[in-house]
Amino acid sequence: MRIKVCGLGLEIQIRALQKMNFDFAGFIFYKKSPRYVLNFLELKDLKKFNEIKKVGVFVNENPEEITKICEAAQLDLVQLHGNESLEEVEQLNSILPIIKVIHMRGEKEEIQAKIDEYEKAASFLLFETPSQDYGGSGKTFDWAMIDALNFSKPYFLSGGLSLENIENFKGLKKIPYALDVNSQFEISPGRKNLNLLKKLKNK
Repeated sequence: MRIKVCGLGLEIQIRALQKMNFDFAGFIFYKKSPRYVLNFLELKDLKKFNEIKKVGVFVNENPEEITKICEAAQLDLVQLHGNESLEEVEQLNSILPIIKVIHMRGEKEEIQAKIDEYEKAASFLLFETPSQDYGGSGKTFDWAMIDALNFSKPYFLSGGLSLENIENFKGLKKIPYALDVNSQFEISPGRKNLNLLKKLKNK
C-alpha cells in the first residue's frame, strides 16, 4: 500500500523516509498550521528530494502563489484542503495532479454533493476528518461511509490513522489508492517518530 507522510519539517527525516521507500512526503503551506513547512525549511531545500513524491498542502491559497511555490520547490502534486472554487481546481490540475480533500462532515448527501462538484476537476480525492485546523486532528471518521459514496477517482484515506487501526481499511470494498498519516506518527509539529513509521512500513 502506498503511504503519504504529511506535516514534515526536518531534512534528515525526509531523507530517512526516502531510504525507507515511502511514496509521498506532504509539506504544509498553510501559515496558521503548526506544521507550516517554511517555519522549518526553505523552498530551495525541498528541491533536493527527488526520490519521493512531494505534495504541497494548501488552504484557500490563490492559484498564482501555489504555482510559484510548486515551481520553486519542484513539487509533484498539490493537495487542496480548503474551499477552493471548481475553476481554481481545474486551473491547477492542468499544471500538476490535484488531490482534493473531501471533509467527511454532514449527511451522506452533502458529502456526495462535494464529490460530484470536484471529482472531474481533480486527479485524486482525499477523505479526511473535519477539523478547524484543516488536518492533523488525530481523529478518525467512520470509514464505512466511503463505501456508501459514489465516485471513481483514486483516493487517499486520512484522519487519525495509527498503527492500531491502519489495517482496518482492508475491510473496505473501495480500497484506498494511498494512506495518509500525520499526527499519530508525530513527536511534535514537523517532527515525526521514525521508529513508528518504520513499524508502519514493515506492517
